[in-house]
Amino acid sequence: IILKVVDNTEGQKIYSTLKDLIPLIFAIPLGYLGFCFNNRRAFIETKKKLWNLLVNVVNDATHSTYSENIEEPIYRKNLKNIGIAIDQIRATYKNVGERDGKIGLYPFEPIKEIYNQYFEMGFGKIDEIKRDNVRDSILGNWKKIRKEFLHEFERFEPEHPVSKYIRK
Repeated sequence: IILKVVDNTEGQKIYSTLKDLIPLIFAIPLGYLGFCFNNRRAFIETKKKLWNLLVNVVNDATHSTYSENIEEPIYRKNLKNIGIAIDQIRATYKNVGERDGKIGLYPFEPIKEIYNQYFEMGFGKIDEIKRDNVRDSILGNWKKIRKEFLHEFERFEPEHPVSKYIRK
């Protein structure tokens, strides 16, 4: 409005030029902002899928340690799934400190520890002490991963939690 009133040029050229450019001025930043939001949404979806994979892998490995006799197909399937989870993390996250000429460090090392412990346990008839130790190791490493991995999500405190431990 001010430019229309102040513009003294013939045919109000400045005003009409600016009026024609306004959609372009807004379209470029808004397009980029949409691109950024879309990338963020896709990344969050990828992390949710990875989270579900990790939960299933750790639960399968943990539950198999309760069995006195771990069958070879179940053992191999669990090892394969843990390996897939390791590589899915690699596909989702860069290594810490990774740059040209430097590989960096794997970001969630405890999942590799879970793989190693489960691999060393083996299959067949396994004594209870060994299974208990492997289970404790899996759960301890899972707690480390879970705590840090969940920081990657923007989680909110529930408005109406249900727990017998919360005083009303």
